Order: sequence, then structure tokens, then C-alpha cells
Amino acid sequence: MTNWFSTLTGKFMIFTGVILFILMGVIYSFEWHEINEDAEAQLLDKGNSLAIALSKTLQSVTEDDIRNGVTLKNGTHIGGDELGRRLFDRQLQVIPESKQEADKRAKKPEYADAQQELQDGSSIPLTQYELKYKSAFDDYTDERWQGIIDSFMTDENVIFAIPAMDSDNPDFAGYVPTHNSKYNLQGEASKDEWGAVGLLSQNNRAKRVFNDSTGYLSAVTKDTSKAFLQKYPRNLNGHIVETWNVSYPLTLNGKHWGGVRVALSKQGSDVFVVKQRELMAGAFGLLYIAMLVILYVISKWIVARKLQFVLKAAANLNSHEADLTYRIPVKGKDEMALLAREINQFIIHLQAMIGNIRGMSGQVNQISGQLTQSASHSTDMASEITRSVQEMAAGAENQATGAEDSAKAMEEMAAGILRIAEASSRVNEETLRLVEDAEQGSSASEQAMRQMSVMSESAQQVGDAIRKLDEDMQSVSAMAHFISGIAAQTGLLALNAAIEAARAGEEGKGFAVVAKEIRKLADQAEASAGRIHDRVDEIQLSMSTAVQAMEHGRQEIGLGVEQAGHVRDALGHIVHAVHQISEQMEEVSSAAEQMTAGSEEVTAGIEEMARIAGSASDLTHQVAEASERQLKEAETAARQAEQLQEAGQQLQETVGRFKV
Repeated sequence: MTNWFSTLTGKFMIFTGVILFILMGVIYSFEWHEINEDAEAQLLDKGNSLAIALSKTLQSVTEDDIRNGVTLKNGTHIGGDELGRRLFDRQLQVIPESKQEADKRAKKPEYADAQQELQDGSSIPLTQYELKYKSAFDDYTDERWQGIIDSFMTDENVIFAIPAMDSDNPDFAGYVPTHNSKYNLQGEASKDEWGAVGLLSQNNRAKRVFNDSTGYLSAVTKDTSKAFLQKYPRNLNGHIVETWNVSYPLTLNGKHWGGVRVALSKQGSDVFVVKQRELMAGAFGLLYIAMLVILYVISKWIVARKLQFVLKAAANLNSHEADLTYRIPVKGKDEMALLAREINQFIIHLQAMIGNIRGMSGQVNQISGQLTQSASHSTDMASEITRSVQEMAAGAENQATGAEDSAKAMEEMAAGILRIAEASSRVNEETLRLVEDAEQGSSASEQAMRQMSVMSESAQQVGDAIRKLDEDMQSVSAMAHFISGIAAQTGLLALNAAIEAARAGEEGKGFAVVAKEIRKLADQAEASAGRIHDRVDEIQLSMSTAVQAMEHGRQEIGLGVEQAGHVRDALGHIVHAVHQISEQMEEVSSAAEQMTAGSEEVTAGIEEMARIAGSASDLTHQVAEASERQLKEAETAARQAEQLQEAGQQLQETVGRFKV
């Protein structure tokens, strides 16, 4: 039983599986990094959008209040000019109670020794860094900015969103007048280990100056062309998490006030990356198995099934009992069908040629039998001549009668030799036709090889067409990226619309619903663009595999060319054998001519014996010599006849292998 791994299907599956595994491994490695980069890019885009949106929203609300004035919930009315003056009053005063709490914390040795590095590289005690301040605009920002800031805390990756004041005094640059509610605990929930609650608690982070490098740069940056990204580690519930601080300038009435800070935790993004990598690994595994199954079905039921008929035909031709009536079933119009048709045509030509050879071999056997019979007759006649010569030596009277009998016998022998010569000529003519038929078979095999070359070129053209399709799919991928960008911008516009709807109160609820639906449509569009991009990648991979399969098919056609070459070589051997038979027949014809010449000499000698009866002794010697030569020639003709008969039998056995 044939080992499956040694079959064409087995080798194809092994090589294709290994190559496909390597290619998918390379793609998986590339996508491994791409997923992380895409996740970071999405996280950064999210931070940029939130920071810019928060800055624009605070700017819009505050400038409206500066123009129109504002009345706080406690009844205090602040005019527009007064509000503008207060917001740019950058003087800060330490809250005395905060200083007292800091003194309490300083009594704890491990806390008292803690230092905080500032933006200029110097360090101060952590208790001093945590002091609380008050400004001229705290009441306004706590009431008007607090709700806006909290609305930007809905994303799970957002750690905090805060405003940071700029100041010419580096000790005050980075002041946060209002913090978000989520990370700025109030009441009993804010109680720290020293018993402080509310604003004085260590768990309340409002009214502090964050003038470390990150906080300082967030407040002083003035570049409005893009958001400013800073990365730093942050201790979150005992775990060190990489934090991204995205800041954007806050401008009020054309004057730089400071900036807004949106801090994002990369932990959620990392979890998303791990999940995406696991999903990608599973998808690649299923895709690998599915592609192997598909390739196996294609190779087994489309290629291997048709090759079995070709192999069966080749095995039939190479067997000891070749059946030239067998034809390969032809289905379809593909390359395998064309190959089957060409092989069937070759078998038809070979069948006709073998039929002719079989007929000629029968003729050779018949002629060789006749030649053997004629040689036997010649031998018998030579024996009679010898006996006649002996009788002539016994008496002169019987010499004339013996001479007449010898003359008649020689005439019969000459006629037999003439028939041998004519039969040899006919055999030689049939042999030449056999050579022509064999050469036509060789030409047919050459034509089949040329057809296989055309099939290989067709496979190459199909591969080029698939590569052109791959280039077009890259354009589709670019359009998918463009759609994704539009969806992201639509999401940002929907977010701003939701903010405006929130400001409008009850009148803006309907507009808020529309903004929310637009946001959902933007997310769906972005997800669809991602799926389009993934599908394009899968199609490109499938087309690459198809190009490889076409190349492998072209190699297998090359093997078919090689097999046709073997058939052509076999026909060459047949032509060579027929040439040898032709040469032997020429030798037989030459021997027949020699026998004719010998018979003529014997006849002349007998006539001379009859004419000169008185010279019986001399004529007896001449006839004896002629009879000896005739006997040798008859023996030579007999041997040549036997050789011709053996050659005919070998030719008959050779063509007998084929069923016509």
C-alpha cells in the first residue's frame, strides 16, 4: 500500500501546511505588535478628543458667563467683568487648617521623610506638596465647572479630568481649583488615617498645586495645534499602572488661562490588547485548519482525482499487457482535460502504429517461413546434384540424363530464389512504413509537450491576474481607513452635541438623544470599517495562497512533460529496432541475389556437360565444385531464414503486449 506522505496529495499538504504555518506565523507576529499599536493609538485619540472637548466646553461656558454674568446657587451674583478679573487673579493663599493637618502627618517618620520632586528638579517635603490653597475663583469653578468635568468621567479608562491654572509663579503653576467627584471624595468617605475629612483630607485632591513636571507642563503648554501627551507610572490601589496624561490649553476671551488634564489608565487598554491577541490567535488557528481542509479537498477531488486517470493510462502503457483501447475520461475544459485529450490522441496514434507493426510482423513470419522452405528445397536440390555428380563419375551414359535433371532442378531453384528476393523487398518496404509511423508517434509526443508548455504559461497569466486583484484590494483597505477616520470625527461631533444638549437642560433632551444615536452610528461605522479591513487582509492572504497553488500546478505540468519525453524515447527505441530489421532484410535480399547468381552458374555448367559429353571427367569436376558452392549458399540462406524467422517472432512478441 502506498504511503500517504509519498503521494502527490500528501506532499502538497505537507509543504503547503508548513509554508502556510510560517506565513501565518509572520502575519500573526506582525499583527501582535499592530494590535498593541492600534490600541495605544485609539487610547491616545480618545484622550486627545476628551481633552480638546473639555477645554472647548469650559471655554464656551465660561465666556458666556463672562459676557452675561452669573448668579451662583448661594445667591451671589458675579458680573461678567468681575468674573473675568477673578479668573485671572492668580494669587493663592494657603488654608491654615491644611497647614495644621500637614503638621500632623509630618509627625509620622516614614511620611515626614517623603519628598516630592518639582518641575525644576528640586525636592520639597510631601506634606508641603499636599497643602491646600484658596483662590478668587474657587466658588465659580466648583459650581460651574464641576458638572462639566464629571460628564467626562464616564469612560472606564479615564482616571481623572481636571483644569490646571498657569502662573508666572512656578510655585502656583499647576493649581487645580476643582477636581472631579469620582476621585475627590467628600464627607465620611473621604476620611483619611489622621481623621481629616472633606477638603482637608488626604483623599481630597482639590485646591492643590501639582507643580511636578507633569502638572507644570500641562498648565503652561500653549500649543493648540494638538494635545500634549505625557506618560508616567501611577500607583493605583497598590498596583503600578502606566498613566497617560493628555493636556490641552484652556483659553478664555483670547487669553491663556491654563490647561485641562485628562489622565488615562493603560491598564484597560492592555487587557483589551491581551483579549484581542487571544481572539486573533483563535481566529488564525481556525483559519489555518479551514484552509488546510479546503486545500485538501481541492487537491484530492479536483487535481488528484483527475491525475489518477492519467496515471492509470501511463501504468497501462508501461505494463506487459498494454491495453491501447483504454481512453482517459475527459470532463470539463480545464488544463487537466486538455492534457487528457492530448494523451488520448497519442494513444490513438500509438494504437494505429502498433496495429501496423503487428500486421507487418505477421507478414515477416510468413515470408520467413517461405524463405525457410525455399532454403530447404535448395538444400535438397544440392543433395540431388551431388548424387548426380556421383552417378556421372560411375558412367558417361547416365551423365547426360543427370545433366538434364540437374538443369530442371536448377530452374526450379532459381524460381524459388527469385520469390525469396521479391518477398524480402516487400518486407523492406513494410519496414520503411513502420519507421514513418514511429516517427509520427514521436512528433505527436513533441506536440503534447508543447501543449503542456502552453498550459504552464496560462497558469502564470492567472497568477498575474490574482496579483493585480491584490493591488486593487489594497485600495479598498485604504478606503476603509478613510471611513474609520470619518467615524471618529463624527463621534467627536456627537460628544460635543451631547455637551451642548446637557447645557440646554430640558429643552436639549431631544437633541441629546439624536447626538447619542449619531455617536452609536459613528461607532458602528468605525467597527464596520475595521471588519472591512480585516476581510480585505483575509482575501489578500487567500489570493497569495491561490498564486502558490497555481505555481505548484505549473510544476506538476513540468512532470507531465518529462513523462511525455519518456514516451518519445520509447518510440525512438522502436524506430531503432525497426532499422535493424530493415538492415537484416537487406542482407537476406543480398543473399538471395547471390543464390540466383550461383544457380545460373550451375545451369551453365550442366549445359556445358551436355554439350561436351566426351569431357565427362572434366565436367564432373566442374559440376562437383558448383554443387559444393550451391550447398554452402543454401546453408547460408537457411541460416538467414532462421534469423529472419526469429526476428519476426521477437517483433510479434513485442507488439503482442499491446491490445489494439
